[in-house]
Amino acid sequence: MEKQNQNKTDEKLAKLIKDNTKNGFDPFFAERVMSKVNSQIERRSPIDQVMEQLLFQFRKMALAALLILTFLISYNVIDEGELTFASVLDIPQVSLEDALDPINYLEWSE
Repeated sequence: MEKQNQNKTDEKLAKLIKDNTKNGFDPFFAERVMSKVNSQIERRSPIDQVMEQLLFQFRKMALAALLILTFLISYNVIDEGELTFASVLDIPQVSLEDALDPINYLEWSE
């Protein structure tokens, strides 16, 4: 008797499991998943948005700074007439006495 009850219970459970299982995903599953992914992408933190804007502005400023730096180096080299490290950076020739003389710090000479 108990074995018959167990078999009936097993049959009922098997039928319930069979009725509740699906062979695939619901319709438009991919669209729903992609809309959730896109909504997560759109909901970025304010810090991420600020950093994105800073990087965009930095790229523009870096290009402008590179152009200005190229112009200044070209000007220094043309002005000196030779291509040396001192002419590129426009480093003046300073003697040891001039470097250690405190009066030179107060004077502006070209």
